[in-house]
Amino acid sequence: MGLQEKQTFAEVNEKYLPVKLEELKTVTGAQIEVSFDVASFTTVNGIKAIPDSIFTRLNSDMADICKDKLGKEAVGEAIKKINIVNHATGGFVLDLNAGTFTVTAKLDGSLGKDIPSYGDYKKFLMAKL
Repeated sequence: MGLQEKQTFAEVNEKYLPVKLEELKTVTGAQIEVSFDVASFTTVNGIKAIPDSIFTRLNSDMADICKDKLGKEAVGEAIKKINIVNHATGGFVLDLNAGTFTVTAKLDGSLGKDIPSYGDYKKFLMAKL
């Protein structure tokens, strides 16, 4: 990761992610740790895509899941950490294992089937919770 990518990651972490993470906490009622496989992010566009391409969609689906006490309890018990990983190949993979919800997606700033869409998180998590 070069200087430009490091600067962009710092900007995203300082300027955009706090709002998205506070929204996640509000809708789930849980304190969920978020981590990134920083080395997997190699483009500025990919880094800039994190707030909207990942968290706007995730938070929307989490709001649907956590619309009541049962949903909030299920999420709070099952998800302790969210790990975001970028990968070069197309498509995305969602995994929930040992309290870690991993989102692996091709984050290059483009839209389409390379990133989870609205409803994809909900469909996956409803089957796992």
